[in-house]
Amino acid sequence: MNSSFRRLSSFAIATLVAVCACLPAVSTDQELDRIKIGEKEYVMLESPMMYFWSQERPKPNFDVEQSSNWSGYSAVWEIKHEKLILTSFLAKQKGKTVDTVKLFGQELPMEAKWVCGQLHATQTIEFSDGKRFAPSVIRFFLTDGLVMKTSNLQERVDCSRGALGITIGVRNYLPVVEKVTHGSAAQKSNELNVGDVIKAIVDFDDQQISLEKYPVEKVTQFLSGRIGQDCRLVVSRPDREDSRMIRIRRE
Repeated sequence: MNSSFRRLSSFAIATLVAVCACLPAVSTDQELDRIKIGEKEYVMLESPMMYFWSQERPKPNFDVEQSSNWSGYSAVWEIKHEKLILTSFLAKQKGKTVDTVKLFGQELPMEAKWVCGQLHATQTIEFSDGKRFAPSVIRFFLTDGLVMKTSNLQERVDCSRGALGITIGVRNYLPVVEKVTHGSAAQKSNELNVGDVIKAIVDFDDQQISLEKYPVEKVTQFLSGRIGQDCRLVVSRPDREDSRMIRIRRE
């Protein structure tokens, strides 16, 4: 495995590190992307579309027609000949169906060459005591949409989502803390305050991933992760040039 793929994998671990890090933190059970592997169908614990949206290609404001799908779109995938294929994508904007040719630049199905990192899929999501569990998970390691390696996690995986307990806004293309929830992990740490600028998230290889120009939705997903897991950030005050690194344990 080359160094660039290791860095990408580390970034995926840092930002999606819990296999359910991207499950929305809302009370309604959320619709998940589906994927076909051989003759079996699975649900995905994070959407490959996370790798598609970027600073240069921000996520459009899709219509949210039901509380069970805050992302505003439905996507179906397939693993075929060791390639990740997007076979279906449905979304609406202002009541009109999104033209996938305009969105992706070609007809579906198409290879998801933008995906570099890890993805996880399961056939079953269980709910118990307010938590989400997957009894078994398939983990995929991808580079440029090619499946380089797979592994099976047979143990029961806790998919509950942890968070820092902050509300994010944007100022000068950088995420800014607008609110710290009372009793949250951020408040207990006494490390993050209203007005702090979050410049970067630090991955497991101590690489700083700049958060400049990312949409609020994606920054929020970057900051989420497995309950009990540390989140390392580079932050600064808007009136000061120096930065500091902080560590907050998600709750």
